[in-house]
Amino acid sequence: MKRYLILAFFLLHGCTSTSKYVGETTCPSVLFSSEHRNYIYGNSSPITFDNLSYRAEINNYHFDKACKLTDKFLEIKLSILFIVSPENPEKDKIILPYYLALLNEEDNIIDMNYFQIEDNMKLDLEQNIYRETEIKDIIKLNIELDKIDINSEYKFVIGFMLDKEKLELLS
Repeated sequence: MKRYLILAFFLLHGCTSTSKYVGETTCPSVLFSSEHRNYIYGNSSPITFDNLSYRAEINNYHFDKACKLTDKFLEIKLSILFIVSPENPEKDKIILPYYLALLNEEDNIIDMNYFQIEDNMKLDLEQNIYRETEIKDIIKLNIELDKIDINSEYKFVIGFMLDKEKLELLS
């Protein structure tokens, strides 16, 4: 019986987090990529201005909590606001693929994360038309401290993932 108690103790102890809270730190600055701040989606391919379903833009961001340091991670909780404007939608579904890159002081990429948020366009039932829609995505990141120097300045760059066709049309 004693053996089972000792085994249970080690199993439970091994499942607990070993990261210890150290304190709060300055959050990285956040920039929006000038070339990837806007997004378009078409009803058919190839995409033209005549068959656009919606346009979207990265509008704002907010750190939901102070950035925290543990002995292993920089913990960040970031909210990003997207504004979606209907053009000529055939359906209400919105899909926005975007990235979040962490850059060091020399603008080298330290970490890159890819996300996709899905929602539905707001419908004005009285007029039966789609309205501008705000979508907020909340990201929780744990950046390993062995990837960064906590005494250096870092920045996030947020942008939409765009293929060549969309980039050309937005240029």
